Amino acid sequence: MTFSNPDTLTWLCGQSLAHRQEYLDFVYNTSIKYHPLKKLLNLFSLNKSKIMTRIVTGNLIYKTAYNYNPNERVTIKYLGKAFQIGIDEINNDFVENMLLSIGIKKANIIATGGYGSSNHDVVEIFFAYEGTLPQRTVDLWIENQHHAFASYAIVDGLIVPAYMYIKPGLETAINKIVNNYEIKSFLVKPFVIPSVPVSILARNPLNGVLADMRNIPMSYQHVIAFKKLNWERIWYMDAGGRQKMEVRPKNGWVI
Repeated sequence: MTFSNPDTLTWLCGQSLAHRQEYLDFVYNTSIKYHPLKKLLNLFSLNKSKIMTRIVTGNLIYKTAYNYNPNERVTIKYLGKAFQIGIDEINNDFVENMLLSIGIKKANIIATGGYGSSNHDVVEIFFAYEGTLPQRTVDLWIENQHHAFASYAIVDGLIVPAYMYIKPGLETAINKIVNNYEIKSFLVKPFVIPSVPVSILARNPLNGVLADMRNIPMSYQHVIAFKKLNWERIWYMDAGGRQKMEVRPKNGWVI
């Protein structure tokens, strides 16, 4: 394969991401060690990664007045597959194996958390992986002998409800996610992490759905920034410590 067009840069800019990557592979797999477009091609590769790499997170907390029997069987359903397991056997490894069984590569799994207890009558699940979904949200079900309850997974979102038992390591995972992926919906209840909205805003994500900062003191300072990016629903804490919410007007934000 050769490219003799003298205006290669113009040609390259007009190509699809696939063709850019093909040319990148050509450059790096030949002996042209100091190709004049090598740095530019590397930027194209990075941009491709940024464009193509998306994140999915899933969350579930199930706790009711229902009293489980020791290691009672429950069923977790996600993306058309059902996984039966004793409640007391739900752990991080179960969640990881669940993701692997639906085709998520181990290298793409960012975080998994799982906890089930018949003593506490509770199930907690969290996961994050690089990928996408058929639509913005997909149900994540738990079923037992008497109940069925659905939480959800979301693409380009970070929804972390008020977990009690899978918190170790979770804050580290949250920071990794907001520092490396574009997020368009977020809520973090177990921790107060002021850097979360700052890191999300650093990527200038347009047309977000939910910015939930209500547990972060002084988070009113970020409201204008999210409005400029046309986010739909914004929760924040005002200067007096009160939790407030604003919804984007039909005709858009007036700033």
